Amino acid sequence: MRSLPLIAAVIASIFAPVSLAVEPPREGQKLARVVDKIDVETGDDLANVGHGQIDRRYDFTQSFKKPFFIFPDSSDKKVPFFTYSGGMPVSLDFVGLWLNWDTFTDTMASNDNIRLTPSLPMHSGSIWADEPNTHKDWQMHFSFRAAGRGYAGGDGLALWYTKEKGVKGPMMGSKDKWNGLGLVFSTSSKLENRYSPLIYAIVNDGNKEVNGRTDYLQSAAGSCLRDYRNTAHAVWVRVTYKKRQLRVDVDLYKDGYQFIECFRAKDIDLPPGYFFGVSASTGQTMHDDHDILGLEVFEVNPHPRKSKSKFQDEYKISNDVKQSFEEAKKAIEDVEHDLNAEQTYEGSEAETFNVRKIRNLDAQLLLAACHLIS
Repeated sequence: MRSLPLIAAVIASIFAPVSLAVEPPREGQKLARVVDKIDVETGDDLANVGHGQIDRRYDFTQSFKKPFFIFPDSSDKKVPFFTYSGGMPVSLDFVGLWLNWDTFTDTMASNDNIRLTPSLPMHSGSIWADEPNTHKDWQMHFSFRAAGRGYAGGDGLALWYTKEKGVKGPMMGSKDKWNGLGLVFSTSSKLENRYSPLIYAIVNDGNKEVNGRTDYLQSAAGSCLRDYRNTAHAVWVRVTYKKRQLRVDVDLYKDGYQFIECFRAKDIDLPPGYFFGVSASTGQTMHDDHDILGLEVFEVNPHPRKSKSKFQDEYKISNDVKQSFEEAKKAIEDVEHDLNAEQTYEGSEAETFNVRKIRNLDAQLLLAACHLIS
């Protein structure tokens, strides 16, 4: 009898972990789960921002991805609504399904990517949305490659959400003293004697000068070190802005399926009406190819659509058709009830009359059904 408690304890110790057994998290996931638990307790709205964890709606008017061309097999390849370094506009109107995106300076588009800069010294390029963003809260998925032959690249690229667009400058190919958000991917810096890639975000009011300074991280909303250069897979970046909170996640290995948090920031003001854009630049001695593979924008917590789909209006059932359908159906049920009550036999006049009546009502029911689908 004394051994029963010991046996029970052994059995409990064997089967207790079974209900809690899960796949062990990969590197980076365990930390993210712990942080998410803490943030849920503190009321952080950016605790869970992955696919299926946040209510969002895809906005194709603020996005671009492959295929970049309307007619990829044509010899005269043109990207809709793009302007190239030569100043030659491309104004193909694809029935309003593509947003105007402008490209500047050294930007080149191909079937596979949009190359902002080649791996040549002192080049820069950018691409900007033609129309401003209208969403209060949003999420962006951004994919790129930065590759070069040297041991360290330069200068880098930047993802923008700013009041102005398309102004060339020293800040990764765009202007300094911008108004809005700049998410900078600084590959290296001679000024700082730094040769490891750094990601940081600065919200500028149009007065802060960032280029050429070494104390810029003091005013940064957040930063992290990620070796995004010469990766085997495309680099994916997820930027989420919700309720004045900003979160940036990066995936270097799993093509956008395993994001690891870079940083979060609170009390960030990014009003609607600003422009999304990407720019890049190369240094005098160190330079990389900067290829953009896609930029997709989602509206977070979208409002229900006010206008109904044309299919809902086209196949809407009118009240008259509904009434005739219900009347015919009720009449058939009444006749079936009479048949069961009278218990008529084969060949009787009553059954012949009721069968004719049912056939007549069946025809009415069929006619009503035809109205439903016509």
